[in-house]
Amino acid sequence: MQIRKLIVVAAGVAVMSSSAFATDYYSGVGVGASTLGYGLSYKYGVNDNFGLHVGYNGLNYSRTQNEDGTDYTGKLKLSNFDLRGEYRPFGGVFAIAAGLVYNDNKVDLEGVKSGSATVTLDGKTYNVTNGSARYKAKLDSNKLSPYVGLAWQTNPRTARGLSFNARLGVMYQTPTGSLTVSGIDDPTGTLEADRAAEEARLNESLEKLKWYPVVGFGVNYNF
Repeated sequence: MQIRKLIVVAAGVAVMSSSAFATDYYSGVGVGASTLGYGLSYKYGVNDNFGLHVGYNGLNYSRTQNEDGTDYTGKLKLSNFDLRGEYRPFGGVFAIAAGLVYNDNKVDLEGVKSGSATVTLDGKTYNVTNGSARYKAKLDSNKLSPYVGLAWQTNPRTARGLSFNARLGVMYQTPTGSLTVSGIDDPTGTLEADRAAEEARLNESLEKLKWYPVVGFGVNYNF
C-alpha cells in the first residue's frame, strides 16, 4: 500500500510539474493593410518573449489626369517581403521589432504634351517637335531595407482563434529617380544640362523618403 501511494503521489507531482512548465506558443496567419500595401503574414512564437514574423505586402495603383495641356499617367507598385523578429520584454502584448524588408517598390510617371506647345525644363522654355513631347520619370530604391518599430497584438502567445494587431515603425531606404525627355527641340544644346538639373532636383526631393513610415493594422488567426 505504501508503494502504491508513493506511485500515485509521484504521478500527481509529475502531471502538475509538466502543466506548470509546459508552454504552448502560438503560430498564426494573418491579413492586414499598411503603408507598404495589403498583406499576408505568418507568425511563430519561439518562447515567452520572442517571435518570428514573415510576410508580404503589395499594392498596384494607377491614375491618369490632364494638367495644363499635359496628359499624365502614374503607376505605383508596392512589393515588400519582410522578415523580422519581435521581442516582448514583459511577455505581454507589446513588442520591439527589427528585421529586413526586400523592397521592390517602384513609381513610373509619364507625361505627354501634344500639339504646337512649349515645355519648361529648369526654368528654360523649349518647343515641342514632331507633334508631342514626352517626359518619363522612374523612382526606385535599394532592395534590402532595414526595419525597426513597435508591435502590438492581443493575446500574442497562447490564445487560439482571432486576434488583432498593429505596428508602427520606419524602413530605411535610399530612393533614386531618373528622368528622360524626348520630342523637344534643342537649338542651343542646353537640353541635356537642363534635364540633368531637373533630375537632380527630383532626387533631392526624395531625401525625405529615406525614413519611410510604416503604419499597419491586421487580424490574425492563431492555431
